[in-house]
Amino acid sequence: MNQSKDKRFSLMALLASAVLLISLLDTLGSIAYSRAQVNRSYQGQARLIKRYEDVNGLSGVGEDVLEIRLEPDASKRKLVAIRICSKQPLVFASFRAAIDPFKTAEFMRDYYAYAPDKIFLLRSEQCLSSQHSETEAAEIWITSTEDALPQSVESLRFAQIKRSSLGRQRTNRGVRDYQAAVQILIKRLRANPESRGVIIGYYLNHPNHLLRKRIHEAERLLVKKGVSPQRYHALLSQWYEGDSSYPNSEPRYPNVFIVETTKSTARR
Repeated sequence: MNQSKDKRFSLMALLASAVLLISLLDTLGSIAYSRAQVNRSYQGQARLIKRYEDVNGLSGVGEDVLEIRLEPDASKRKLVAIRICSKQPLVFASFRAAIDPFKTAEFMRDYYAYAPDKIFLLRSEQCLSSQHSETEAAEIWITSTEDALPQSVESLRFAQIKRSSLGRQRTNRGVRDYQAAVQILIKRLRANPESRGVIIGYYLNHPNHLLRKRIHEAERLLVKKGVSPQRYHALLSQWYEGDSSYPNSEPRYPNVFIVETTKSTARR
């Protein structure tokens, strides 16, 4: 009888030890997993280089992004992102951004050797400026992985988007042959459903009445040809004073742009 009790006791002790060991291994596994998650989160964390609330030219941006070279860990700057904070679609918001995302992306490609598929253009509604301004805030980020990019509702690689200026007769920050340029725009909008058109008139202090008139003419032509309002955007924008090619008189002609993209990626 005593031997039977001793065996049962030994068996119960063995089972208790096994349960304790399993619990200990599970705890250690959870700790190791948590540490791994923290390490991955740290390694994939995006870093904000600069936020712009007010308009800034490419020369200023060039000075700011020098900070990217100061990041000693090359893996943390594998990708660069230009995020626009706006409720407008990405293509249209890019023309109101505090920095020119296209020129900035070209600068990162040409002077920092970022391949076009390593440069991202993003749009987010979670970083909107508190200022009451027509200028959309913009940010420059670096990160190691695409999953670690800052939050956005639209995401495009620079390799997926192309901005082209239409019209051949260049003049003071516009094109004289804007009507012919709009006709070309209409044809290209019809040819590519993912493309968008922008008619933009730059001014110094107050928009010239002829500039306003010509923008309205361009809009009427688009309407007459049945182009959906979702496919184009017309706007006036003050010319940044830091621009080296700043004109001496108010521009009288608009610019006509087409922005062609492949399908964008929606993000969290």
